[in-house]
Amino acid sequence: MKIRISYLTIMTFIISTSVLGQTKYYKTPNGKIINSTTYSKLKTDKLEHYKASFSQVTLEDELKELYRNNDSIIYSYTWNIKMNGNEKTTTKVVGVEKYIGKVLPIKNLTTIDNKSIGLNNMKGKPTLINFWFTTCKPCVAEIAALNKIKSTFKDSVNFIAITYEKKDVVTKFLKKHDYDFIQVIDAQNFINEINLTNCPLNVFIDKEGKVVSVENSIPYEMKKDGKMKIGDGKEFIKTLRKLL
Repeated sequence: MKIRISYLTIMTFIISTSVLGQTKYYKTPNGKIINSTTYSKLKTDKLEHYKASFSQVTLEDELKELYRNNDSIIYSYTWNIKMNGNEKTTTKVVGVEKYIGKVLPIKNLTTIDNKSIGLNNMKGKPTLINFWFTTCKPCVAEIAALNKIKSTFKDSVNFIAITYEKKDVVTKFLKKHDYDFIQVIDAQNFINEINLTNCPLNVFIDKEGKVVSVENSIPYEMKKDGKMKIGDGKEFIKTLRKLL
């Protein structure tokens, strides 16, 4: 008896084997890389947290591929919470992402050299805003790459760093670390207004002041020895070039 195996069957097997052979990892909002087991537990815990307050809750995850090789895939993720009560379904959008396509309400912020800055100071150029704080290790880890990005574009792009911390704290940090962005300090009220939920966070704004993209930290890359290192920010450079 002859056995016939179609080309489609063979290709399906090859593709499936390739995908299934790759270990999945997930990058948390604070830049930590976790495995599938840890990710599933975090997702379950988050769902149980909402179930304590709402009768019917579903959690949907949106995955964005950050890195892939023959052995592994790394995703960033966003969780969308859908709550159903009294036959009315609502989706709660939280965080800076709700401003995508809209103007970020930047006004009367204070720089470390006591100058006032607002949206009008930024219009006419694309802007990259980095939300950070001095004891956030993932925030500090990407500063060198952010400085290189700034040196690429020089004055053609606004580069602004925003933190809730006070002047003395940031000044002490900057004496030991070069961070070549305009430094906005003491911005807790603004951070509360836009419902910032994690750091680092990088917000890309067009020449008109509208948010076009919100990213976490600069994507990490895997070394040949399997260890993770922060990338060179080529994805950020590509986004900014589109906005020029």
